[in-house]
Amino acid sequence: MIDTTVETVVPFGQAARRLPSIRSGKPVSPATLWRWSRDGVLARDGSRVRLETVRIGGASCTSIEALSRFFARLSGEDTAPTPAPTATQQAKAHTRAEATLDAAGI
Repeated sequence: MIDTTVETVVPFGQAARRLPSIRSGKPVSPATLWRWSRDGVLARDGSRVRLETVRIGGASCTSIEALSRFFARLSGEDTAPTPAPTATQQAKAHTRAEATLDAAGI
């Protein structure tokens, strides 16, 4: 699921322009991303993988991170890039680190 607060969200047209040409040097069409989100693509293991999307206003969008996760799942990679921690997660980690240092007397 796309987290619009931490991921780089882009409309399909802009996302398509960021991708390398995959057929005879022709650019990827925004309609291709729409098909990837609606129908999905068969992965190497036979499962169907769909591109994550979000609607913003009347525009269909995805994120750079969602594209990375999509391609990783298609490639059969077990680990996909994780989104950056939120401010709340960072604050909790900081508090835990301080408590650990205090307990160690540092």
